[in-house]
Amino acid sequence: MIKNGKTPVSKKPKVGPSFEDADVFGNALHMPEIFKKTLSEHGFDVRWLDFIGIKNLGGYHRRGWKVFDIKDFQEIRDTLNVDGILDGLTPDGTIRRGDSVLGIRTKTLSDKHRKVVKSRTEAQSGLAKRAAEEMRESAKRNNINTTVKEGYED
Repeated sequence: MIKNGKTPVSKKPKVGPSFEDADVFGNALHMPEIFKKTLSEHGFDVRWLDFIGIKNLGGYHRRGWKVFDIKDFQEIRDTLNVDGILDGLTPDGTIRRGDSVLGIRTKTLSDKHRKVVKSRTEAQSGLAKRAAEEMRESAKRNNINTTVKEGYED
C-alpha cells in the first residue's frame, strides 16, 4: 500500500527473546556487582573473552587479557560464589558461558590502554577540527560566502 508516493516501513513482529527481555529470561553474561568489586579490590578489570579466539592463539590476547582461573583466587572463592557466577565453572578452573570465557586484566594495564585510546581519539578529532578551520579560512580568503545549516556547526 502506497501513501503519498511512499511505501510505509513494514514493522516485522519480534521473534524470540531480545535484550529487552533479559530481565525476564536472565542474562547469561551478567556479572554481579560484588563479583566485579571483589576482583577490582584485587586490582583487576573483568570482561568476557572469545574462548575460541583465545584458544586458537594459545591463550594470548593482544590487549593483555588473560583467562580467569579460579585456582589463582582460592582465598576469595566464597565471596565470588554469589548469584551463581561460578555456574559454568569448568574442571580446569575457568568460567565459561557458551563461546565466552571470563577474562581479567590488571587495572594498570587497563588504564594504560584507556590513555592510548583517549590520545588517539583526541588526535583524530584535532585533525578534523584543523581541517574544518583550514576550509573556513580558505573560504574567507577566496571571498566565498558560506552559510552553515543549523545542526552542522562543527
